[in-house]
Amino acid sequence: MFNITNMPLPSKQDRVKDLFFSYPQKKWSFGEILKEAGISRPNAAKWLSRLEKRKLVSHIKEKGEFPYFIARESAEYENEKRAFALEKLYASGLLSFIYKEKVDVCVLFGSYSRSDWNAFSDVDLFILGNIQKHRFFPYEQKLGREIHLFIYRNVPELMKINKGLWHNILEGYFLMGRLSDATQHIPHNPQKTLRAMRKRLGYYPVKEY
Repeated sequence: MFNITNMPLPSKQDRVKDLFFSYPQKKWSFGEILKEAGISRPNAAKWLSRLEKRKLVSHIKEKGEFPYFIARESAEYENEKRAFALEKLYASGLLSFIYKEKVDVCVLFGSYSRSDWNAFSDVDLFILGNIQKHRFFPYEQKLGREIHLFIYRNVPELMKINKGLWHNILEGYFLMGRLSDATQHIPHNPQKTLRAMRKRLGYYPVKEY
């Protein structure tokens, strides 16, 4: 049995989508989808048909083989998968927890911020703020995934981050705050510090949400 998630999904359609998002290379027979999603034949047929029309799933019928369904390589699939990951983080309560804490910046980065995550992907979070790692354990349990935390408590610690990691972080989603917020605790000329950070990186981020 595939361990899709330890967190209940809100709809039967999402159960089906999660199969294709979590195991993007797997060829799913109709019977396997019924078993793993825990839904009836009529419901499975209905949702698979809708996912095909939305260009998220392909129904393949090859000569000499049983028909199967597989995730479709399309812009629609990638966009839907990114949104689905964020919805799961929200449903777990993780985002609400972060918003309530004393966190200046939180960035989701790595595969879970893109469309190439799967059932075994970690959730990578960059955090600027004073928060303890052990407090994320309940959300790992709910998500069924390890949360890989990169916690920094001040700007001097940020300046020690290597260039490669910085680029990965800045390509992610700013769930809370902006890069400029990282300099707010500097009493003298915070904009100069921000410019120095950007110059060091050779990179000017544009994805600040």
